[in-house]
Amino acid sequence: MICIFCLQQKENQCSVEHIIPESLGGGDWAILTPDTVCDSCNHYFGSKIESKVLQDYPLNMLRLFSGVTTKKKKWASIDHPLGKLKASPYDSVIGLDPISEEAENLVLSGKISQFRVVAETKNPLLMCRFLLKVALECVARDTALDAITIKYREPRRFARNPKVGDRWWFMYRYDPNSDGGRNNATSVQIMPFEDAEIANITIFGCNFLVPLSERVVYRAKDELPEPEYRYFEVQQ
Repeated sequence: MICIFCLQQKENQCSVEHIIPESLGGGDWAILTPDTVCDSCNHYFGSKIESKVLQDYPLNMLRLFSGVTTKKKKWASIDHPLGKLKASPYDSVIGLDPISEEAENLVLSGKISQFRVVAETKNPLLMCRFLLKVALECVARDTALDAITIKYREPRRFARNPKVGDRWWFMYRYDPNSDGGRNNATSVQIMPFEDAEIANITIFGCNFLVPLSERVVYRAKDELPEPEYRYFEVQQ
């Protein structure tokens, strides 16, 4: 096999790769054939990128509100000053593992009835690289040979091994009030955009857009209403 990221010839690769992680709704449809991504790149994306962006906004909140579990079948959770907020199987219900008996009593007594979290992407560079990884694997799912062509050289490098000074952009639209955060739609589409392509990645109802060429420029970025729309330009 030739890995779509490092372009190295590899043999006896056995890792199972999901285009979108299982904990973000990547079911059987998202599984790539074993001859697409080598074990080394699979491990790199899992440990260096996916594990971090899953704890970053908005993916952390999407997992919390959508009631998903981790690979170890534990409820998705995020840290909070009062303890650990956890997903649950009940609609619009979030659990709390209190950090102390005092915190528990404050919640049970009703003195604390709101849990505020930081709604800001802390590492947009890793988020962008994660989205490019998802997009390129979607290309490979349809035609593996197409994903290793020079056409995708730029996004491949930025996703796997960006150089100092490399730039990219992405944006997303997320309105948790529109459906209570319980939209479980997850999909990936590669669409023509100007003279290149752009990936439309939907994760639990949140729409991410990332171009598959550094030539693509989004000219209407200053017209996007925040916080529903967020636009990021990132640099290595």
